[in-house]
Amino acid sequence: MIERFFRSTKEEFLRCVLIPLHLADARRHVSFYVSWFNQHRPHQGLAGRTPDEIYFNLAPANEAPRIEPRPHWPTHSPCASPLAPPRVERPEKIELIVSFLGDDKRLPVIELKTAA
Repeated sequence: MIERFFRSTKEEFLRCVLIPLHLADARRHVSFYVSWFNQHRPHQGLAGRTPDEIYFNLAPANEAPRIEPRPHWPTHSPCASPLAPPRVERPEKIELIVSFLGDDKRLPVIELKTAA
């Protein structure tokens, strides 16, 4: 697992960024990546869970009831794994919120919420 972390860090982050010359700035960039990696990035080796969900024994977000906006989509469609059941209510409007951890465009935090 730790070898996979270093490989992901190199491929997803370090090879795509200009490393700051000041040590404090470089540490800040790497700490943002590590936070994103642990909190927001699903991991195939963890069945789609994040390391924080495993470590802190949190309910996996990928198994929570999902928002399904398509009215005729089959309830048990095998579109993704693990299969998350759709919410009972179908919202009128949905809002897609994309933010970035530490204002770094390579570290997206994506949320889907029902809009009022």
